[in-house]
Amino acid sequence: MYLKITQSGSRQYLQLVESYRDEKGRARQRGIVTLGRMDKIGNSLDAVHAGLSRILGISPVTDSEDLRPVFGRPRSVGDLWVLNEIWQQLGLNRLGSVLRKSARHKTEPENVLRIKVFNRLCNAHADPGVLGWLRTVSMPGVKMKAVSTRQLVRTMDAMVRHKDALNEVLADVVRPLVNEELPVVFCCLTAIRTEEGGVLAPDVRKQGSSEENITAGRFLLGLAQTAEGIPLYHEVFEADTPARTALRAALEKVHALFPARRIIAVADRETFSADDAGQLRSMPLPNGRPLEFILALPEARYTEFAGLLSPVNQSLQPDSSEEAVHELAWQNLRLVISHDPLQAQEQSRDRDVKIAELERLGQQWMTKSEDRKAGTGKRGRGLSESGERLRFYRTVADARLGHIVRVDLKKEAPAYQIDKGALEDDRSIDGKLLLLSNASGLSAKEVVKRYRSLRDVERSFRVFRSDIDVGPVYRRLSDRIRTHAAVCFIALLLQRVMGLRLRERPVSGIESPERALAYLREIHTGSVRLHGLAKPVKGLSAIDNVHSAIFGSMRVRHPTNGDAFVNLV
Repeated sequence: MYLKITQSGSRQYLQLVESYRDEKGRARQRGIVTLGRMDKIGNSLDAVHAGLSRILGISPVTDSEDLRPVFGRPRSVGDLWVLNEIWQQLGLNRLGSVLRKSARHKTEPENVLRIKVFNRLCNAHADPGVLGWLRTVSMPGVKMKAVSTRQLVRTMDAMVRHKDALNEVLADVVRPLVNEELPVVFCCLTAIRTEEGGVLAPDVRKQGSSEENITAGRFLLGLAQTAEGIPLYHEVFEADTPARTALRAALEKVHALFPARRIIAVADRETFSADDAGQLRSMPLPNGRPLEFILALPEARYTEFAGLLSPVNQSLQPDSSEEAVHELAWQNLRLVISHDPLQAQEQSRDRDVKIAELERLGQQWMTKSEDRKAGTGKRGRGLSESGERLRFYRTVADARLGHIVRVDLKKEAPAYQIDKGALEDDRSIDGKLLLLSNASGLSAKEVVKRYRSLRDVERSFRVFRSDIDVGPVYRRLSDRIRTHAAVCFIALLLQRVMGLRLRERPVSGIESPERALAYLREIHTGSVRLHGLAKPVKGLSAIDNVHSAIFGSMRVRHPTNGDAFVNLV
């Protein structure tokens, strides 16, 4: 029904009219009642308006009232919507069945864990903590009315008690994402700084220098992942744990969680060395097959292979600028040699420049000594003979050329010499990359390619440190530190899945998961209170074409006003 003004001659009437359809389905209108002539109604409708407003719960309008709408504080939701949808698709909600074993949780602990993980991906660098961040967001798919610090702590404690069960669930989530063959496992190890003081036994923290050159408490975080960057397993170790011990333990755990037929472990020269090859070769997989590996030899040991590399150097084309790959046998292992001519020229040129400068300083030192003996030296107190000799020796040592520029510290007179043999040995290994491997079925070039892909994985590991902000850790208890690492590991898993989907279906202008989340953060939930309405109107902000493209790339549906969003703080 609605009001309608009708015309009859020169007079206008106000009628209450009803729309209906006749027996043939045609739209028709009929008058219900005539309220009166327009020229005689006057203010008599005010009472009707007041009555209808009272029935509908609408406040009457007065001339003195401000009729402007009142807007509530917007809360971002687009980034959380995508993360929540991927969380459900991967089956990470199964973590709740493990955490509920701890018992009397008034709230769903999986919801609390989800909040902590999403916080690492969406708000890792901001000053407010989790509760401060929750004041700015609406959480989708969370059946909670509020969250407190106590609930966050209790969830962390539950993760500690059920660590092994959580790892089993995470392994079940990861298995569909990786090749059943699991051909390559990349091992990374990094020191993470902590900020909380106090020492409690047992404590994974040890005082030492972190990568930021800050002396503080720190621990080691080991991470195993695939060539595509999918994280497989993580572990927290004491800061003084040897790298080979830590990563061997991580590999053994990967063997147990992922029953692959073949695993090739790839590790950097700072992690394993040639001396560890025998131990790795004796590490069997659960199916009885030996562990295969690709290890880089430390550059400090390259000169030990100078004689072995002589035939390789003789076969190199002097005018070629393309990389050459050769393979030799060494102690029943494959020794793969990659030679980059451009890098070799650059290294030789830099060394020659340093040696020339050292020779200039050496001649200057010898001239000073002769002038001092002849009594023609400069006025003023200079260094003694031994002082000059020590300064030159330290300059050579700082240039890391002491094996070539040999300074004689025993002679009274200044003396040094250039070791031509050592110089030729260094030139013979310029531009070389030496890899040890026992992997069968891979050509020498494939071995080099597998190792170099470790660099891409290490760059993604730096994302783990920067975007997810795994450190510094503001935790004092070792169990809480391990829980923090587990939360960051789950966040890394979500970030990697987003990255894989974004590469499969690129979006123009969106180069990374971080950029996608930042753009989706523009989608907000909000409310507006209009005059006369008892309750505010709630809804989502507009979704543009780029938002839609990101949702499509991530394989998630669009959020709608019919979806449930919760403001927890």
